[in-house]
Amino acid sequence: MSYITQNGAGAFTGADWDNAYRESDRATWLAAAGPHYFKGDFTAAGNWYSSVNGFRAIGCRPGTTATPPTSFTDFATGSDRPTVTLGASYTAGVSNYAQWANFNFTGSNTGRVVYLTLLSTLYNCVVNNTGGSDCLDIVSGQCAVIGCEIYGATGTNYAINAGNSASNKFVGNLIRDNTRGISAGTDTYLVQNILARNSVYGALFAGDPDCLIVGNILDDNGQALQCSNLAVIINNIFSNNTTAFNDEGTNYYMDGNNWYNNTADLTNGTKINVFNTTGKGPHALALNPQYADAANNDFTIGNASLKGLGFPSIAFDEMMAGNGFNHDLGPLQAR
Repeated sequence: MSYITQNGAGAFTGADWDNAYRESDRATWLAAAGPHYFKGDFTAAGNWYSSVNGFRAIGCRPGTTATPPTSFTDFATGSDRPTVTLGASYTAGVSNYAQWANFNFTGSNTGRVVYLTLLSTLYNCVVNNTGGSDCLDIVSGQCAVIGCEIYGATGTNYAINAGNSASNKFVGNLIRDNTRGISAGTDTYLVQNILARNSVYGALFAGDPDCLIVGNILDDNGQALQCSNLAVIINNIFSNNTTAFNDEGTNYYMDGNNWYNNTADLTNGTKINVFNTTGKGPHALALNPQYADAANNDFTIGNASLKGLGFPSIAFDEMMAGNGFNHDLGPLQAR
């Protein structure tokens, strides 16, 4: 366990906040699993890369004094997250089974700003690349990106580039204002995310993806979603996209989605889903979501008519009791 600030304190042993490591001591703190607690902003003078399996880095609020931090009020959210300025040359990366939590990573890198490897997690972080390349790369699969905001990828680059790596989980993120949003492989979970203003596409899943795509908002993208066979696509809101869904494969489980003001909802409406029908499924909707302020990333749904109109629960106990219920559409509760 260690404590880290930009300029450190005391004897620079990392034993507590009064003797915190400096950023320049990174060779020491990156060589230990941690957990490592950070507060205040940082300017990196080298790569923040740890080759230690299980490395854990956690951002704390500026006023935190607890050792170790344990209270919810100790941990950083929003503008309290430590900003790590990586510049044009440096990257934040981890080895397997690792975690970054509660940071604001910014870089002008022509490569990636942050990367994850096997079974690692990025939680409650912001990642922005003003250098035009990828924001986050996932080098190998089974990683999780949860509650993050990722933006700034331009050209042929990605907000999240997972390549063909499998079994990644993307939950509760805001992926906005990129050329390309998410690229990933098979067995991907895309759940309760907002993908907005990604000019080429929001999410692209390669191969036979066997993906779960549930409860997302996909708004004002070029092509919002593309995938091949065996995807479950339910309770999403597709709105204001050039193309909402490029259905390249067959055997979808698609229903209960809302399709509003897309130039094209489907590029190939002849594909068959499990209902043995073409197109969107028997419970598709076409209602205006009435977002609170989409231009400023407030996608709170103003249309109460979308509340409780998602595809019904198929929980076994509910079916047996005859009490099937409907979920809301999209990741945010209707007001």
